[in-house]
Amino acid sequence: MKYYEFTYLVSSETSESDLREIREQIIGFLQETGGLLNEIKSVSKNVLGYPIKGKKVVFMNTLNFCLNPEKIKDFEKIIKLNNKILRYLIISSQKNEESPKVSRKPESKEKKSVQKVELKEIEKKLDEILGE
Repeated sequence: MKYYEFTYLVSSETSESDLREIREQIIGFLQETGGLLNEIKSVSKNVLGYPIKGKKVVFMNTLNFCLNPEKIKDFEKIIKLNNKILRYLIISSQKNEESPKVSRKPESKEKKSVQKVELKEIEKKLDEILGE
């Protein structure tokens, strides 16, 4: 099984009972297909930066769940059949919800040896180069 995060937008004109019905339909499909629901985040009302299907204010809901990757296409078909869902996003996530730590600069396995040079030696070399 693979971990997923599913976020969807519903018109703000939708009633609370319809919101619960949509959520229960999604949860029901997950249970039928052997998926495991991890977390349901609370529904929030959001103002969009641009209208989606003529709606500027929407309800946003997020679910975290586990599902076999073969079943995710079936899950998307069920979501597309629901006309009340304006937009949705399914992303694959890690179990612990933390992004992997990536170093910005690859570390060299070999440490370069650094020689310390005194200021007098540098001045002497400069004098030789400049011909003074």
